Amino acid sequence: MCGRTACTLGPDDICNACSYKDSNGEWAKPKWKDAPGGAQYYPSYNIPPSAYTPVILSGKHFGDETVERFVMPMCWGLVPSWHKGDPKTVAHNLNNCRRETMLEKPSFRHAFSKGRRCVVVADGFYEWKRDQKPKQPYFIYSKGNTLDSFLGESLDTELSKIEGGLKEEPLPGEKVKLLPSAIESTETASSQSSAVCPVDDTNKSTIEDADNSPNNPHWRGRRLLTMAGIFDIWRKSEDAEPMYTYSVITVESPPSFGWIHHRMPAILNGEKDIQDWLEYNKVPSQQAALLCHATEDLIWHQVAAAVNSVKNKSVECIQLFEPTEKKPECLQTGLDRWLSKAKPGETECSSNTAKEWSSPSLTETKKEPKSTSMMAWLKRGKPEPKREESEQDATLKAKRARMV
Repeated sequence: MCGRTACTLGPDDICNACSYKDSNGEWAKPKWKDAPGGAQYYPSYNIPPSAYTPVILSGKHFGDETVERFVMPMCWGLVPSWHKGDPKTVAHNLNNCRRETMLEKPSFRHAFSKGRRCVVVADGFYEWKRDQKPKQPYFIYSKGNTLDSFLGESLDTELSKIEGGLKEEPLPGEKVKLLPSAIESTETASSQSSAVCPVDDTNKSTIEDADNSPNNPHWRGRRLLTMAGIFDIWRKSEDAEPMYTYSVITVESPPSFGWIHHRMPAILNGEKDIQDWLEYNKVPSQQAALLCHATEDLIWHQVAAAVNSVKNKSVECIQLFEPTEKKPECLQTGLDRWLSKAKPGETECSSNTAKEWSSPSLTETKKEPKSTSMMAWLKRGKPEPKREESEQDATLKAKRARMV
């Protein structure tokens, strides 16, 4: 499953990072194409469905023979071209497309038969481990990258110059706001822990070695994720502006990733897979579907709960989070705390040493039980114990004797 991504590069950097060798064997950059209707892509560390994100598609979809590939923002959440009514009613339900059923379900079959295959690019995606409370989020990205490779110069130059920091995508009904600077320093883990995906020595590459191709002359930055996707074109009416929407294809996770989630995006590894996926006129649907499979070419680390809210779009969403074990406030049980009462000037639990298990109330002097009617009845007939005669009793006894 893929329900949240991060993509912080601007249009120019994305085109540079997605450079490829064209049909003549020369390095070329895909051409950026704005989305119809004025929809905008906003770089962000926290992108939910319904947002516009960069997508690579063949130039043949636009009838352009001079440009082999375009990068265009599309709305995440596929709306079938035949859908009638409000597109929002289906988009949120179709942000993912299962590889096993994409050739059968009407929502995807029509688009797939028309060759509407695309490549969704991102820095990485988020997934939540759901068998623990609270759910623990993880940031997943390509091997060879480091956490530092997503910071510093990663943001689009023009957007990072805006006073106040990274421009945030507006939520429905909200105005565009400016976040505090998204470029912040962070400390990387010096040793591996449970919060970080264990990796071998082959992953200790530098940022310069993490690009999509080691010979790419246009990009020496981090390696982007290239996820297989399917798109469709929806129109409110025949003469209305087209709305391009897409869905991320998912597959069964391998054992190395399945402990986090049983589904994952289908990652297209390498230029050959990307080319075959985009060349719908050369590679038929059944053959292209075989390109959608699980990969182990991923690493991940735990992140904080800040990513849970789509309103949080800063670098905090991807920073390494190592939870600390919460120490118990006191070793007493609930019953012990109920039975015992703290003495004036003392707390129930010392901050330096834990309180003993025994309750103070158990060591107090036992009090005599109060007399009850049952106890009085049991005592009937028993002679009263003789008590010693006091001096006052002797004086009263002598006065009674004299009166007689």
